[in-house]
Amino acid sequence: LAAGMQQAGAIFASNDQSVLMLASSMAILANNGIAGSDAGTSLKTMLMSLAAPTDKARGVMNDLGIAVYDSGGMMRGFDAIIGDLSAATATMSDAQRNAAFSTIFGSDAMRAASILAREGANGFEEMTDAVDAQGAAAEAANARMAGFNGAIEYLKGSIDSLLIQT
Repeated sequence: LAAGMQQAGAIFASNDQSVLMLASSMAILANNGIAGSDAGTSLKTMLMSLAAPTDKARGVMNDLGIAVYDSGGMMRGFDAIIGDLSAATATMSDAQRNAAFSTIFGSDAMRAASILAREGANGFEEMTDAVDAQGAAAEAANARMAGFNGAIEYLKGSIDSLLIQT
């Protein structure tokens, strides 16, 4: 996750995409066999292709009805863009979808785009909810382990580990 965040974090941040969107995307890719810096590089290339498409890619995106920016010129949420990609390619044959994604994203990023589009808006939302819930659980656990009572719990855990190893 750290290696993927290192690769894609800056481009997501510079386009006002949340860490939650990046983490959700990384989780979906990891569930489909693309993890770490490989996932981050694919996401970085994918978002860069969306942010500044070539003329040919822009034409394909327009034909598919994929809007990357809102009327104010701000990039829409990554989840909304993924929803558009999914809806626009849902009825395409594999050959048509691969040709469109190859033109828009290039060979490296089309892997990520294909997986994310296949998951669609619903799959992306489910993963975002799961990642967000995990973050809330971690925050609650950290809060519970803060202060004197938390220190006692850590000490008990260390003693238990020592006894088990012994």
